[in-house]
This record gives sequence, C-alpha cells and structure tokens, in this order.
Amino acid sequence: MGLALLGLAVFACTRPPARVVPVDSEITLAPGERAQLAGTDFVVTFEKVVQDDRCPVGVFCIHFGDARVAFRAGRAGADTTVVLSTADTTAPAAIGPYRLELEGLAPFKQQEAAIPAAAYRATIKVSRPE
Repeated sequence: MGLALLGLAVFACTRPPARVVPVDSEITLAPGERAQLAGTDFVVTFEKVVQDDRCPVGVFCIHFGDARVAFRAGRAGADTTVVLSTADTTAPAAIGPYRLELEGLAPFKQQEAAIPAAAYRATIKVSRPE
C-alpha cells in the first residue's frame, strides 16, 4: 500500500511534457505551459502575468499601457526567470545563445472586467541569432 501511495504522489506531481517547437517560430503558451526547442534541451515556461496595466478595449487612454509577463527559460537545471514587457518589444531577453521576445498577450483587457490568471495566453518567439 505504501508503494502505491508513493507512486500516486509521484504521478500527481509530474508535469506534462513540454511541447516541441522549431526555433524562430511564434509560440502561444498558457500559464504553466512549456515549450522545448526542437533538437535542444532549451525549455520556455510561461510563469505568470506580473502586471497588466493595458488600456481596456473601448476606453480612450493617453497611452496604451503595459503588461509585464514572467517566463522561466533555459537548459535543464540552468534556467532563469525573465520578465518581458508588451510596451517595450524592442528589448528581448538574451538567454545563452537564444533571444526571447514577447510578441503579444491575450486577451485584451475589458472595461471593469478582471482577467482570470488562467485565461492569459502569451505569444513569444525564441530565436538563435547567427
């Protein structure tokens, strides 16, 4: 019985495998979802939206606002957390030989409606500059 419970506990704690994607492709991830670059051990995980101050749809704002999104990325055992901004898409994160760029964050904010954390989808691009 003890071994059965241990096996159940190990099974419950295992994460689903990362989705394998090609380098230089756009990848859309849900919070907690992982993607692994094909032929490498480089994995990117969408951790969470740290801050979402984007202007809601249908509201006139002086500026569009910003959302900051946290990712964990790198090789197994040597990953790091980076936070990327929707307002500054010219500032990709360099992690080893790869560049991580935030391409977009959905859904758009709605006036007076909070977005549940699990509803977010982050679109990123991981490239390897020559």
